[in-house]
Amino acid sequence: EAFAAVLRGESVRREMQLDLPAGERFFDFTMRPVFDQHGVVSAVLPEAVDITERRGMELALQASQRFTRSVLDGLSAHVCVIDANGVIVTVNRAWLDFAAGNGGSLGDLQEGANYLGVCEFAASRSTPDAAEAGQFLVLLREGLAGHRLHFELEYACHSPAEKRWFMVGVSRIE
Repeated sequence: EAFAAVLRGESVRREMQLDLPAGERFFDFTMRPVFDQHGVVSAVLPEAVDITERRGMELALQASQRFTRSVLDGLSAHVCVIDANGVIVTVNRAWLDFAAGNGGSLGDLQEGANYLGVCEFAASRSTPDAAEAGQFLVLLREGLAGHRLHFELEYACHSPAEKRWFMVGVSRIE
């Protein structure tokens, strides 16, 4: 199939796994057509690049990401990691479960959302919690700007069914 495609003038690229006497190796294998002066395929140019080391690093990175995800999701604390612009990079299961169970908009509270925008909205509203949201926003901006490495703030987050207070801890990481 691949060889027929090259004879039709198409380049073909495949990743191949080979069991060699020296052990399992992975190759990025490409076949390109070579055309004569009439535009007819006259030869096939094969190329194989050993990508075993890269493949091993990719598998190790995937394992590390799975481990990190399971550690985050195993925490009972609500964890949200944001970048320097206030965009959510990752959250854990406890964060998502709390947001979903308490009327939060998951679109505003999941990866890729602008958490600073959510905080700005909360601080701008005429609610009893707006002052605390504003205080948190100031501290968060100071942290993002590098003026604070860590802060903690206790705040009220009452629901219609119960009075609740939370302690938020924010730490700047590189």
